[in-house]
Amino acid sequence: MGILEYFAEELINPQTSYFIFDTKGSGIHGDIDFKKYEWSPSKYNLAKEGDVFIYRRPRRSSVSGEFYFFGACKIGKLNLIRNDRYEASFSKAYPFNEPLRKSDLEGFKWVWKTRSGTWQNFFNQYGMNKITKTDFENLLRLSEPKLSDEVIDTESEIMAIQSIQRQDYSAEDSISETKVRSQQKAFSDKIKLNYGFSCAVCGMKTKELLVGSHIIPWAKRKDCRLDPGNGICLCVLHDKAFDCGYITVDTVYQLKVSKSDSIDGILMKHLAPFDGRPIQLPRKDKPKTEYLSYHQTNIFIR
Repeated sequence: MGILEYFAEELINPQTSYFIFDTKGSGIHGDIDFKKYEWSPSKYNLAKEGDVFIYRRPRRSSVSGEFYFFGACKIGKLNLIRNDRYEASFSKAYPFNEPLRKSDLEGFKWVWKTRSGTWQNFFNQYGMNKITKTDFENLLRLSEPKLSDEVIDTESEIMAIQSIQRQDYSAEDSISETKVRSQQKAFSDKIKLNYGFSCAVCGMKTKELLVGSHIIPWAKRKDCRLDPGNGICLCVLHDKAFDCGYITVDTVYQLKVSKSDSIDGILMKHLAPFDGRPIQLPRKDKPKTEYLSYHQTNIFIR
């Protein structure tokens, strides 16, 4: 089901209002992404039960240094939890296939407000913005994948996102391949965000060709499957070369290329220029040296 279909009931309801909600991440100010959200009604009190919103991570809370939109929810129930504090729970939640970053929105045509060239003061300082239905629908359309035959279990993906945020990085084996793929997607999205959607080896920024690659493979250890420190953002070529052991990263974050005679000559021409070079590192959650040591010992072809 596409995201517009998912929110079809809300979109045809004339009573629905549409918002952008800022969030700094789970556990901050009582918020838990895709589960609950808190705000002060004396500062901003337009949202009601049944309304829908799009999540925005502000620049100051973003691991990549730029704001991004990452999902949509429907407000299910509002509770006054203490004086001047509302808590909203959600009856629907939907993570975007990929985050919409500031750079993805430069040409976006807003209806609710005119942007004067920059993003300064564009969003409301209280972290809630009422937008139009047209803006909401167009943002949802922009978040949809161009081509995808992958089936994702939304509930499993959200649970994995929340596990990562509370630093619970284990993931049990599942009889459902769809649930496993959903957990892996949450991990991959986190890694790509950390690296600013750029291959740590060559710098490629084509989103469709980027992978959040595991250092210790998913099948080898359950306890670090969702650990962002067990990931590196790589393009599909370097991801496959990394998985096959043709390249590795040492504990001082330099790329090493295998000297094995088994490596195809054409492949070696692509890999050799990066031998000995430092990889790009994220602002947060650098690859853990214990995981890199595992890869060097158990996967890298010497």
